[in-house]
Formats: sequence, structure tokens, C-alpha cells
Amino acid sequence: MELEHSQSPSNKPESDLKGIEFNNVSVNISNRKILSDISLKIPQNSNNLIVGPIGAGKTSLIHSLTGFYKINSGSILINGENIESGNFDGNISFTHNSQVLLKNSVFENIRLGDDSITQEDVANACEDALFTKDLSFEVHENGNNLSADFKQRLLIARALAHDCEIYIFDNSFSQIESNSRNIIKENIKKRLSDKILIFIDNAFGNYSDMDNIIVMENSSIVDEGNHDYLIKNCDVYKRLINYSGGK
Repeated sequence: MELEHSQSPSNKPESDLKGIEFNNVSVNISNRKILSDISLKIPQNSNNLIVGPIGAGKTSLIHSLTGFYKINSGSILINGENIESGNFDGNISFTHNSQVLLKNSVFENIRLGDDSITQEDVANACEDALFTKDLSFEVHENGNNLSADFKQRLLIARALAHDCEIYIFDNSFSQIESNSRNIIKENIKKRLSDKILIFIDNAFGNYSDMDNIIVMENSSIVDEGNHDYLIKNCDVYKRLINYSGGK
């Protein structure tokens, strides 16, 4: 689904924020509100986690950012540019489990036809994703000859090999055992320290070191802050922590 681009009388930025800015964003689909009056700022060079019960609106928030959902009201700016202006080039990497894997080599699955990506780039991305298959290994259609664990690692490696401004990982670690999951996450943070990172994780995991944790429920943001703040002040966050067995 493509956004219907609005006309803007000026190409000047609408905000000085370097990063992402949601201003009173609401989205309705089939007369059902899936995002309600979202206001949020995500600065450059930051690590962010979006959490909430299943159906809280986490992925819908991302779909509105990537343009998959049309915004009914409000605005979303990236580096001061309204994404509906038609000038934003969509420099976003969005990793999720339903992405297609090609009947081709690991190397070609990761670079996706981008000739600027070298074998060294791919090898480094695989190393950070703890993906240990040889680059010439032939992946079957939809990755049918890979375990769920290795499919996720391959998709993560694909994201890391491409240079973007914003990286989103939507439940991208759910099939990876916890120790490897934490190592991969730390590798991502180190490798992409000058980018915007957004994680969504229904299983929660170890994210207490995030710069900002955005808590959603019933299509709205109920609170945000670091782990120490939220564990003291946000009942929804405390419920999620207790349910996941965290501290």
C-alpha cells in the first residue's frame, strides 16, 4: 500500500530534529483505529525498543513509518522532512520474519543485487549475525533448507550488509537461543552505533540498556523512558517484565 503524497508549499524542513518525529499520528483501517494520536521523537545515534502486549500497535507504528500504512492524521518527519512530501528516499532497513529468501547463494541472498557490496562486507555481516554457513552455500526457495534460527540470522546479516539511516528489527531474534541473541544484539549496536536502531520484541529479552523504551497498549503510547524509570513508574512495563520472567 503506497502513501498518498500530500502537496507541500515549501521544501524546507518542518523540524530541526535529526531523527524521527511522530506528531499526533493516527491510522484507521477498515474503520478500526490501529494507531491513536502518537507523538514520539527518536533521535539519531540512539537504541530504541518498542514493547507492549500482542496487538498493542507496535508493528503498526513501524508500518506507518515505512509508508505501508497511510496516515489519517498527523505527520511523520525524518530529519525534518515530512515522509509524505515525496522527497524522502525511504532509507530504512526493516527486518521481519516474512521476508523472502531467494533460491540462490548466501552471498546473493545478502547483497540482493547491490554490486557495491563486496564479499568482505557480506562475510563481516555474517560474522556479526553469527551466521556460519559458507557464502557459496545454496539456499533453497524460502530458505526451506535452513532452520528457523539460521533463517533469522541470514535476514539479520542481510540488513547489516546494507547501508541505511534507520534499522528496524521486528521480532527478528525470536528463534535464536538467548545467549546468541544477546551477542548478535550487541554486535548490531556496536556496528550501527551512528544509526537509529529500533527493536520490537514480543519475547522481551535483555534490553535494559536501551536508550529509550517505548511502551504501547491499545494502539497508543502509554509511557517511554529507560528501564530504571519504567520499572518504577509504568504498570504495563512491569507486567511485561514479570510475564517474561525478567527483572
